[in-house]
Amino acid sequence: MVGREAANQALDGLAAGVVLVDRTARVLWANATAEHLLSKGDGLKVTRGRIVAIQRGCAQELQRLIALAVDTASAKSTAVGDILRVERSDRGMPLAVLVCPLRPTSKLFGATVPGALVLIKDPDHKATLLPQTLTKLFGLTSAESRVAEALAAGKNLEEISEDSGCKIATVRSQLKQCFQKTETNRQGELIRLLLSLPTTAR
Repeated sequence: MVGREAANQALDGLAAGVVLVDRTARVLWANATAEHLLSKGDGLKVTRGRIVAIQRGCAQELQRLIALAVDTASAKSTAVGDILRVERSDRGMPLAVLVCPLRPTSKLFGATVPGALVLIKDPDHKATLLPQTLTKLFGLTSAESRVAEALAAGKNLEEISEDSGCKIATVRSQLKQCFQKTETNRQGELIRLLLSLPTTAR
């Protein structure tokens, strides 16, 4: 079984914020991305050790979802969790916050009491795919992975060709291999697939 320290280090590298809380929303653990998001205090923040949403309506709904998730973790409810749109004061897109139960039998965080996991996704936060992820999942070569990553980052084939120093015909050939190995047919399908994969914080 993966050690707790190793698991925590892996979670620190995720582009999504991960926070473990108790029924009162008291923060028991947070990964590096969550700590960064919460320290900004835009949309979500930590007050007196508890995670809260800035806007009153969001704050009440977040507390309700956390309490419900903990009830499920305590076998008092069957709710599996829910997602919350958290508006921010700046001009960034709203945060997407998923709250789900964490039972005390979980070994990942050493949880001894029922809790809730709060997963925070910032749409404006830049993230990157690990090349080894594409190799392990689809068998892409290093060159094919670079093409796939660049497409997911919004670049077109001409830009990829210029950045890599490869001829456009070579890039098109690598893209064709990406299609074949990922069982996709168009760039849009490939990009949607790539964006659904786990990413790491830059």
